[in-house]
Amino acid sequence: MKNNTFKKIKVILLLFITITLVAVIAVFTGYRHLMDEEESLVSTVQEGAGMAISSVRQTAVRNGMLEWSLNAASAEYLNAENQAVFTLPSVTFFMEGREEIVMTAAKGTVRTDSNNISVSGDVVVRDATYELRTEVLNYDNAEHRFFTNLPVVLSGAGFDLTADSASLDMKTRQAILEGNVKGILSEDIEL
Repeated sequence: MKNNTFKKIKVILLLFITITLVAVIAVFTGYRHLMDEEESLVSTVQEGAGMAISSVRQTAVRNGMLEWSLNAASAEYLNAENQAVFTLPSVTFFMEGREEIVMTAAKGTVRTDSNNISVSGDVVVRDATYELRTEVLNYDNAEHRFFTNLPVVLSGAGFDLTADSASLDMKTRQAILEGNVKGILSEDIEL
């Protein structure tokens, strides 16, 4: 009887040790898998990023006046390069007389030292009257000017224009289209 009880205790202890060993291995394997996922998440953030955040809003103010406001899905601030890189930026420029110009794109960069903006990927600039489309667009904050060296489409009520490059002065509200300029003007257009 003692021998039989001793064998049962031995089997129970051996079973307990085996179950504990399997549990330790499972926890260790799960922890390693979790750490691999965190490393891949961290690797998606650019090296050198000072901070990476989602749902961003940034504004530029000069002499107490709001110049522009940016909303984006995410941002990475690269301190060493003095820039912030945005995903799905939408920038609203505030003009005199309460007019607004909205620029959207797939991605963009703001220079933190100058507030100059560069955007790319399905870029659209729109106000109440006009719309400009291109793939890459730059904004010079000091000059209040948009410019690109890539093809553009500028359209509005009664006209559609295309060109190889363009610049738009936000102060004078004048556009300069250059290179292979083509267009369709409606007879109702007022110049």
